[in-house]
Amino acid sequence: MAGLTGSDLVVGEWSWAPVEEVAGWARFWASASWPMTEDVAIDLGVEHLGWSVDEKGAAVGPWPLNRPGVTLSRAYGAKDCRSFSFNVTDSVARYREQLDAEGQQSWKAFVRDRFTLLVRAHKAELGKAQRFRETFQGRTLVTARWDLPDGGIRWDVTQSEGAVRVYLTSPATAAMERRLGH
Repeated sequence: MAGLTGSDLVVGEWSWAPVEEVAGWARFWASASWPMTEDVAIDLGVEHLGWSVDEKGAAVGPWPLNRPGVTLSRAYGAKDCRSFSFNVTDSVARYREQLDAEGQQSWKAFVRDRFTLLVRAHKAELGKAQRFRETFQGRTLVTARWDLPDGGIRWDVTQSEGAVRVYLTSPATAAMERRLGH
């Protein structure tokens, strides 16, 4: 995969977000004014990052992915957004069932390569990440994590068997997680 810069949106049959844009999103959210409500987060995403809003009022990312939704969350009864996540690659939930042997190998290489390219791009922008591997519900997750001092957000890029996904944690929630040793 030498020579790939992240500007190609489609590799083989699968789509992915340009790594430069994803790195730009990290800078954008790090410099945003926190705390903010989910509605404010969506408005900022629409105004600055090319998000749209679907007929149900949910945020949708700008890339041609098979699952482009942005999932926002807040604590029960709270008004402030505490985190959100979005895919940066297409998602194949049960690739072993859906793909033949050659397709499975291609899929695994695809998510591994996209994760690697994204982490490299983020390293140039955000510095070295903390990396860890964990097992969740019998599946291995590989995560690169940046705790950003200039905004206090936590920015995780996670590779699973099914996709590469980014998780943003608000400064207040990230601070609480750090105090708890996470």
